[in-house]
Amino acid sequence: LWGFIDTSGKEVIPFIYTSKPSPFHSGLARVSNKEGKSGFINRKGELVIPAIYSFASNFHKGVGLVGKTGFPGTFVGLDTLGVEKSFPCSCSPDMGHYLGQNYTDYF
Repeated sequence: LWGFIDTSGKEVIPFIYTSKPSPFHSGLARVSNKEGKSGFINRKGELVIPAIYSFASNFHKGVGLVGKTGFPGTFVGLDTLGVEKSFPCSCSPDMGHYLGQNYTDYF
């Protein structure tokens, strides 16, 4: 299981996540639960965006990309408050370049 410790070795975010949490971006880190769903925690370790996503990117300029159904699937933008926004792509794994270009253009 994964969590966070500070430089003194003190646990600051419990070791309850099944994969390595992402680094913090826009104040949030992506975490995964035992069902393999992703959500986001703040620096206090509070799950501020529920782990309901099959796919989740890190945040960039306050917006991330998430999908509820995995590949192939429809993706939406997500702000740091958990508000979903339209994203112009329904992609499959073989469309990674297309997805990446749309993600870049989205910002």
